[in-house]
Amino acid sequence: MERRNEMYPIKRSVVGVILIAILIGGAGAYEQLRSKDRTDAVIRMVASSTCDYESEKRILIRQKNGYTAEWTLDDDVALRKPFNTADSAYRALVDWIHRHTNLSSLDLLRRNLVNWSRFRDSMYPKDPGRIDAQRSIDRLRMIVAGKVGVIRPIRCLEGIPYREFLRVNDLRRFPQEFGAYYFKKNGRLKIVGDFYHLGGIGNEPTGTDESKTASLRRVELVKQGWQLSAHLHNHTFVFGNSTPDIGGNLIPSGPDLELYDDTRVPKALISNGLETIELLEVEIELLKNSDRFAAERSTGAE
Repeated sequence: MERRNEMYPIKRSVVGVILIAILIGGAGAYEQLRSKDRTDAVIRMVASSTCDYESEKRILIRQKNGYTAEWTLDDDVALRKPFNTADSAYRALVDWIHRHTNLSSLDLLRRNLVNWSRFRDSMYPKDPGRIDAQRSIDRLRMIVAGKVGVIRPIRCLEGIPYREFLRVNDLRRFPQEFGAYYFKKNGRLKIVGDFYHLGGIGNEPTGTDESKTASLRRVELVKQGWQLSAHLHNHTFVFGNSTPDIGGNLIPSGPDLELYDDTRVPKALISNGLETIELLEVEIELLKNSDRFAAERSTGAE
């Protein structure tokens, strides 16, 4: 059974609408609304304050291990506000992360930069793995130095699909990934996301791979005049590793960059549930271009 946001269990009755309106906007704000507009206006106020857009969701296809869903929303400022939810699965995930680390996403990247540099320097000079290590080092340096990307707290815009994924997958036990596309048209916004559970640790995460349904829907929306505006996926935390890397890294991998290249997304979003990095298309190109010289820089310690 699908769970609903628990912060405001709204009953769309006249009494419920009046009480919520007074709580959120005060009696004066409620009285200014015309009677026939009150219910919809209050529901919008509650949605914007709790990032609850359950009623705007429709399931495109449902499989045994998950589903592909679509939201159609007004593209307003409420979606750019910090992700505010009392959803029990999301709160449990946040508490779990905070019990294991208090590092910010930027601090995690700095620590991984040190770890990757040590890992590269431990290899033989002709080890082919040095090139991959150098690629990671170069990308990390660009983000840590602030040359590409903006890291900020997770917003409602990413929180909608992130919370949805937690309905099919407990990231504390199964560190898998989801993907979602954003489209814009005439002041409206669509989110199309894949939310599937692949069975457990040891399986390859879905990451940036998209389902056939999502792929066909993406093509269909573009033909209808919707503009592809962004792609989101998550990088999960994985505690208890034998390596110092605890996951949650806000940096695109090689497969991520390939997807961005194939779809030509204007903006890439990567979230670990607490924070998100925004990468514009020109910044994605800078990250890809740095790979071309990784082989030269990998031949010796710096």
